[in-house]
Amino acid sequence: MLWTFATCGVVGLLLGLRFRAPSVIAASAIIVVGSAAVAPLIGLPFWPALALPLGGLCALQSGYIVGLMLWCAASRARPQPRDALSDREPSDAEGCVPASRPSAATGH
Repeated sequence: MLWTFATCGVVGLLLGLRFRAPSVIAASAIIVVGSAAVAPLIGLPFWPALALPLGGLCALQSGYIVGLMLWCAASRARPQPRDALSDREPSDAEGCVPASRPSAATGH
């Protein structure tokens, strides 16, 4: 069971570094369905069978939050290019939004 939690945490970390919330929602559904399918096959009693998906979800989401924090810290540490049109520095709020993802302020 410990390896399951560790794996869920690492998967959450990787999702946080690369993807957004819909990927965590899909991964959470996979954990719940997978745990529900595997628990009776390996003969887990009720409470451990309930603890397996709950612990996996906690590890996944904790890893996701850590991955987001690491990604945001890394994106702020990189020097940001100056805006060629207005010759201004990007604001701190723009530091965590990568160029490939749409910004809420610009609407693109």
